[in-house]
This record gives sequence, structure tokens and C-alpha cells, in this order.
Amino acid sequence: MADWPNPDLRRKLERRFVHRASEVLAGRASLIGATQELLKLAFQLGLRKGDGIYDDLRLIASETARYPLANERAFWADEALARLQPDIDRAEVWAREFGLNTCRSIVERYDSADQAS
Repeated sequence: MADWPNPDLRRKLERRFVHRASEVLAGRASLIGATQELLKLAFQLGLRKGDGIYDDLRLIASETARYPLANERAFWADEALARLQPDIDRAEVWAREFGLNTCRSIVERYDSADQAS
């Protein structure tokens, strides 16, 4: 953390990263819904290709990017959303099976880093 010009900002990003991953692990947030924010935070924290967390988040994002999530759903017709919902549900099951260990890794790596500071 010494190479960060603003260590407080890094700790804030780490806490947000852990919080979002913890929400997914607790079932309070959809993994495919949280992936974009998790991926952005991973990038901001310096994770890149070759890091398991980053690579897993990129895969989840690429496999689920076609689904309307959160605010984006407001721009879709109800009938179209209803037709797509079973696919979204299947994608969420896949993402959770694949990505829950990734969320655990986020918590393990960055929650312990916060404790050490």
C-alpha cells in the first residue's frame, strides 16, 4: 500500500470491494448484478489479467453482459423482460456456482489487508 499516493483511498476501495463481495456471499445481491462494480473496483485496485479474481470477474461479465440489469431494465418492454428472465435466472445460477469462490477470495485478500493496516 506504500506505493499509493493516497492510502486512505485505497483502503476505501478495498472496503467497498469486500462489502460488495460480502453482499453477494450473503445472498443480498445478485452476482451478475454486482459484477460490473466488482470488476471496476478490481481494476481501480490494480488487478489485471493474470490475477484470478480479475480473470473470474471478466469471465462472468463477458458471459452475462447481454442481460439488462438494475436501471437498464427500465428501458426494456415488460414482455421482453419476462421472456428473458429464465435466461437471467440460469445465468445467475451459473455465475454463483462459478463465482462465489471468487467473492470469498476478495474478502480473504482485502478484508485481511484492511485489518493489517
